Amino acid sequence: MLIDDLKLPKSYFKSIEFTMQVGCSVGCNFCPQGIFVKNYKSNIKSFTLETFKKALTNIKNSTIEEVKFSGFSEPLENSDIYDCILEAYTQGFRVELITTLKNFSETGFKKIKDLPIKCHVSIQPPNLNNRKGLSDATAWNNVEQLLSLKPKCELVFGCLDNGLTQQNKNDLQNIENRLNIAIKYERYTTRAGYAGSVLKTNAHKKLVCKHNLGQVALPNGDLALCCMDFGLKHIVGNIFSEHYNDILNGEKLKSIVQIMLGQKEGEILCQTCEYAKAIPGFLSPKCYVNARESFKNLRDKLVPKNSSTRKKLDALFR
Repeated sequence: MLIDDLKLPKSYFKSIEFTMQVGCSVGCNFCPQGIFVKNYKSNIKSFTLETFKKALTNIKNSTIEEVKFSGFSEPLENSDIYDCILEAYTQGFRVELITTLKNFSETGFKKIKDLPIKCHVSIQPPNLNNRKGLSDATAWNNVEQLLSLKPKCELVFGCLDNGLTQQNKNDLQNIENRLNIAIKYERYTTRAGYAGSVLKTNAHKKLVCKHNLGQVALPNGDLALCCMDFGLKHIVGNIFSEHYNDILNGEKLKSIVQIMLGQKEGEILCQTCEYAKAIPGFLSPKCYVNARESFKNLRDKLVPKNSSTRKKLDALFR
């Protein structure tokens, strides 16, 4: 049986995230970095440009359209990061960089600043003190250096709303006004239970993945199920020794998907993940996603943004 036989949403298996090195010095207090480091057993701790090219060779001519640089660590702490971004773009992939700007280099960023890529900058309010390895002064100085380069890439500034106070948001509003940027507040999750108590359980229910089942490549080539799998519970293949098409149709990944669909019994990370949506048993994930997209398109045409009606409608498909 091929993965296509399971009639999954077309949005699944379109992207791969790269964890460029093991270990992250940013020290976010909402990140279970220690669990990842403890469970990663290989002596190969970083991607090099050559090993990254090797991985790209094995995802070419597959379902993968997008390469993300994020995963379980800060990508800019890898010395080859800018060359790897250039390589992924040159080989025809859409590219997204997700970064706190820790270890930001003006010289390095100039290599990619005018590429049509997405650069998602994760920021936190000043004086919150929840990133032990990244001071406010360094963080905001890096943002200002980035903006001074006048990049043509798509810049997105996101802030994790982990119980932020109104004062925190007022401080960020002042920064928005001063730097002429827009900050998007993003939902906090427990990383499927690795960063706190599990908020909900979806055991033995049919699930749809709102992160579209994108795997995470590790420096030794292993592919973790997704960006929530800090404990490396589900290693579905190795991108150095296997082509992605073979991993996609391999027994490990198919078994996980079948459990998600309720076709077989088993324990998987998705059952404790906030990005897994339980859906009615009579619906397939493909039908659910198609219906959700149709709903969003109709909503965008008929219902004004920021209206109370829109918020109520959105809650139906959250």
